[in-house]
Amino acid sequence: MAGTLAAGHPSRSEPRGAKLRRVVDRGRKGLARLDRLIESRPWFAPALIVVAGALVTVPLALFGFVFGDIIHLVWAKHFSDQLWAGNLYPRWLLDMNSGLGSPTFYFYGPVSYYITSLFFLVLPYHGYGWLQVGLSAALASVGSGLAAYLWLRQGSSRRAASIAAALYTWLPYHLRIDHVERFAFAEYWGFVWMPLSLYYVTRLLAGHRRSIAGLAITYALLLMTHPPTALLFGCIPFLYACSLAVEVRSYKPLIQVAAAMVLGCALAAIYLLPALTTQSSASIPDMFLADVFYANSFLFVTLPSFAGEPIWFQAWLAQMTKLTFVAGSIAALLAFTGLWGPRRPERIFWSGIVVFSLMMMHPLSAPLWRAIPFLQRVQFPWRFHILVCLATLALIAYAIDALPVARMQRWRSIAFALAMLVIGLDGLYTLKVVRWDVVHGQRATVREADLIKNYPEYRTKWTPRHVYTPERVKELSAVTPPVQTVSGPGQAWIQKWSPTEIQIGSNAAADMQVQVKQFYYPTWTATLENGEACATSASPEGLLVINLPPGRREVSLSIEAVGPGLLGQRISLMAVVVTLGLFLGLRDSAPKKA
Repeated sequence: MAGTLAAGHPSRSEPRGAKLRRVVDRGRKGLARLDRLIESRPWFAPALIVVAGALVTVPLALFGFVFGDIIHLVWAKHFSDQLWAGNLYPRWLLDMNSGLGSPTFYFYGPVSYYITSLFFLVLPYHGYGWLQVGLSAALASVGSGLAAYLWLRQGSSRRAASIAAALYTWLPYHLRIDHVERFAFAEYWGFVWMPLSLYYVTRLLAGHRRSIAGLAITYALLLMTHPPTALLFGCIPFLYACSLAVEVRSYKPLIQVAAAMVLGCALAAIYLLPALTTQSSASIPDMFLADVFYANSFLFVTLPSFAGEPIWFQAWLAQMTKLTFVAGSIAALLAFTGLWGPRRPERIFWSGIVVFSLMMMHPLSAPLWRAIPFLQRVQFPWRFHILVCLATLALIAYAIDALPVARMQRWRSIAFALAMLVIGLDGLYTLKVVRWDVVHGQRATVREADLIKNYPEYRTKWTPRHVYTPERVKELSAVTPPVQTVSGPGQAWIQKWSPTEIQIGSNAAADMQVQVKQFYYPTWTATLENGEACATSASPEGLLVINLPPGRREVSLSIEAVGPGLLGQRISLMAVVVTLGLFLGLRDSAPKKA
């Protein structure tokens, strides 16, 4: 009878773990088939990355899904309008704040909006511009995956690079938080430039000296896209180069990496210098108050300072805490999988980045935040998830290469499978959320207030706080004509109103003052027809006032690059010449294995 039962139920007589070995064997065979497919068809890897990156982001763009920060829709529309009207660098948004203007792009990175402007040029505008901005975000998703693939292929197999790059677009913070829930548009584009910068670092360590120009350009793009991300990423290229130098035993490229990053800062000077030196003209300190104060955004524990915060903010921090456990678990499993694999210095480096990032999100790191005030410009400690995503990307590739196709160890397979399962489930959860909201129309409501008033940190210093509310801004705009006389006998009228220049005609019997329907800012320059400059000042509401002499006059009003802006232009121009000279003049040295 026992023999019959054993024959009828072979699984009962199998040794312990036989089922698990069969599952592992099937996984090995599937991985081998995927490996053959990737190797035999060069187009398959990029196609896999494009599909993964576009799977969630393109439907959101097509259906006009609005859930996160709608201000990017408004900024993109005004930026694009001014760009295609001839304003090559729209620092001042003429129609922001219900037509009263805003210095937004004196401080906010413009690169992602330049890219989005191309979609505004070729696609019709509707639905607050979500189609254009959403497609730009979809392009960022796909671009981040392709950039990751380009970087990882320098030292990993094609299979590992393609799978890791595809999963990079689905990592929990990258996709679910930055795109779907927050719609942190500029930060989302930062995920493109980081792996691209690391690609040029690996090229430099391999002896490709022209990559100095490539690293300088990509680091400048990151600086001009999202400065907080650039601040977090700032030391990573050099430290990563140090981990590579241990293997190639060449430390000369470290100087080249440092020089390239300095050159990248010079390329970005056209944006950086005004952004860093003119903050006293706006209300930038408001950016570091209340719920955006770094000490109120630590995770893992409930701080006493949370007591006065709104319920939504505490719920958000709780969600971010859960995400941190998920992200840390994924990275730990991947690090464990490739612990004894190749490229150990790099694996140790990226594992250390994960540990450091998790520590920086915990209140125990508060002394370090206080000791380095410039670090507080990151605003949110949980932004260190950016570095966790980048490290996880590298660890996925190392883990795949550490799993031999012919014979995989059980413990490595289990750890790797668990990490992939968590990433996949989070991606599927995101797909479900997106499908539910799109199909059932449960989208966030676009409020009129979101379309009228800018962020409080972009309130000019001369605009009173009580004026800078959606209701008051709308009312002030409605009652303020484009130009009007506020003192003195005479008349004034608009002759030309464009993003690049406002021309005003006047006729006065004596000195008079005219008020223009724009907030005052120091870079407004008023010039008479004979080249003589006119004094400008701010009205009690913060609007621009011009002092005009008597007679029939014409005054040209423009936003000019003066002081730091002009110096930044000159530095960037010289940096462009140097970058071009390096690219044309340098020759690659003998290749070294990275």
